[in-house]
Amino acid sequence: MADADPISILDIVKRGGYEASLITSFNATLPFYEEVVLRRLVAAGARHNVVLMDAAQCAQSWMSEASRPRLAGHAYTLVPMRAEGAFHPKVCILVGPKKASVLIGSHNLTLSGFGFNREVTNWIEVDGANDTDGAAALADTWQLVEHWIEQQRPHLPVQVVEAAMAFSNFVQPLATRSKGQGLSGVLGQAPGGQTLWKQLLPRLPSPVNRIAVIGAFFDAKCAFVQALETQWPLAEIVVTIDPETVQLTADVSHLRSRFVDARQIWAQTATTYLHAKALYFEGESTAVFVSGSANPSWPAWMTTDGHGNSEAVMLRTGASATVAAEDLGILASFAQVALGEDVLEQVAARTRTEIGRASCRERVCYVV
Repeated sequence: MADADPISILDIVKRGGYEASLITSFNATLPFYEEVVLRRLVAAGARHNVVLMDAAQCAQSWMSEASRPRLAGHAYTLVPMRAEGAFHPKVCILVGPKKASVLIGSHNLTLSGFGFNREVTNWIEVDGANDTDGAAALADTWQLVEHWIEQQRPHLPVQVVEAAMAFSNFVQPLATRSKGQGLSGVLGQAPGGQTLWKQLLPRLPSPVNRIAVIGAFFDAKCAFVQALETQWPLAEIVVTIDPETVQLTADVSHLRSRFVDARQIWAQTATTYLHAKALYFEGESTAVFVSGSANPSWPAWMTTDGHGNSEAVMLRTGASATVAAEDLGILASFAQVALGEDVLEQVAARTRTEIGRASCRERVCYVV
């Protein structure tokens, strides 16, 4: 398991030793993938490459000459993933004959996601089939991806589905599991399945004394944050946002949670965008840290029907959770003063204006 130091996904690719790659993303800059990421994958030895992308976002890519793919179908397999909510996981699996890497985080397959945004991504290295922890994480991650692909059979040509499913040939030699399914800490959500929330609750400490929430997109009524308050009425809850960029339309004056400014915790440049998504739960003797693709929103955590998203997150417990939260600066959020009501009102007004002015194409990006 990697620590909280900055990492580059492209540098991980550059190490080589991988024969196949599979990347999932909500939105993607496909020319960036083809001209930068795919070239490095092929140069490093990857001969079977797959991209799974939200179908609505994929359709948007085809509408512009500048954004449409040119190598899909022959240099790699591009699978548009249809979902009633959003296909939102950000997973990267790199597999070779003797090793693998699994990345589960908040990064989309874009130039910003791979290099400029403030993202949180878990990096799991699998040092052969005898690495029981890593192999279990690989097995659980591939099982999630396999399930997502299988759900696309009614919507896609069989050849596309089978090309994506062929990734299993590279995974299986390393994806052994000595632990029970899901005990690796890899959790996922898909239409018709169990919600992330139901999967997470049994793993949390009791009681929960403090909760930290980090996110860039919130549901329209801040229902997820309200659910945290209802579940733990005595817990201190801090919500860390960047007031300049967060998508938050709700009036939060009725919430007891304290909203604080991420810019007071993490130094940033004018071009840095807070896109990370994470939750930290602290009990009396243990802690849980969860990070990945899921925004602090109802579609991401609380439902798999109708508008529920497909998501992937990684769970850390105990000392590992506390160290990760401390190294990332998340524990510092508890010491921050609350943002003023006027600031939060300005955030809500700005968000509503941005959504109102957005074109149909831009509106897709506000799915949470």
